[in-house]
Amino acid sequence: MERKKGFTLIELLVVIAIIAMLMSILMPALGKAKELAKNTICKANLKQWSVIWKMYTGDNNDDLPWGNHGAVPDSQERGNWYIVLADYYAQNEDIRYCPIATKNGGEGGVTPFKAWDRRDPDITSIYDPRGPLASGSYGINEWAQSYHKTNNPDIKERHWGSLDVPNPQKVAFFGEVSYWKTRDFYITDSVPEEDWTESIPNDYIRRICLNRHNGYANWVFMDLSVRSIGMKALWSDKVYWHRKWKEDFSPNLVPNWNDLPAPLDWIKNMPDNVKR
Repeated sequence: MERKKGFTLIELLVVIAIIAMLMSILMPALGKAKELAKNTICKANLKQWSVIWKMYTGDNNDDLPWGNHGAVPDSQERGNWYIVLADYYAQNEDIRYCPIATKNGGEGGVTPFKAWDRRDPDITSIYDPRGPLASGSYGINEWAQSYHKTNNPDIKERHWGSLDVPNPQKVAFFGEVSYWKTRDFYITDSVPEEDWTESIPNDYIRRICLNRHNGYANWVFMDLSVRSIGMKALWSDKVYWHRKWKEDFSPNLVPNWNDLPAPLDWIKNMPDNVKR
C-alpha cells in the first residue's frame, strides 16, 4: 500500500518562516490602517457635531451657549454644552467619544488618549451636569461661547459668541479636548508634557495639546468644516482661538522647538499645519 506523502520538518519550518515574514510586513500596515480608520470615525463624529451645532444655533438666533464667566441663565446650565445640546444628540451617545480616547482615568485611560468623565452614578437625568451624558473626549473652545457677565473687559472682548464671525474657516470651536471645555488659554501658554495630568500646574493650552492622531487633533471650525490641527500649529496664527488671537500673535512668541528640554521635546517633530 502506497504511503501518503506529508510535509517534512524542514518544509514546515520554511512555511512557518514565510508566514512570520509576511506577518512582519503586514502588521505595521494593518496598524496604520487601524489608526486611519479611527481617525476617519473621529472626523465623522465631529461632522455630526457640526450639524448638531448648526441646528442649535439656528434655533437660538445664531448664538452659541453661554460661557462660564459670571452668572448665566439657569436654562443654559452654565455653559454645559452636553446638556444644552442633549435633545439634539441624546439618542446617539457614541458620538461623544473619539474611538481612540474612550477610557477615563479610572478605566486606565492616559493622556492624550484619556476621556473626561464627570458622571455621578446616582444621577440619571441627562439634563444634570453630573448625569449620564457628562463624559466624552470632545469639548468646546470656551472662547467661542457667548459671555454673560464679567468684570474683565479683556475676557469679554475675546469671546466670539456666534458662528457668524469674520474668517470662520480659521476659528476652531469644538473638538478634541481633555475636558468638557478648554478654559482660558493664550498664545503665551507653555508647551506641556505629552502625558500631562490635569492636576499639574500648567497653562490651559494643555487641554487641546493632544497628540491623538499622529501629531494632529481634530476640530470643527466655525464654517462647520472639520480639520486636523498639527500640534505646533497651536502656537501660530493658522487658527484663531479667540477674537484677539491674530492681534496677540507674534513670531517671537512661538516656542523654539529645537531648544525645548526633555520631556517637552516630544513636540519638536510634530506637524505645524492645518489640513482637511
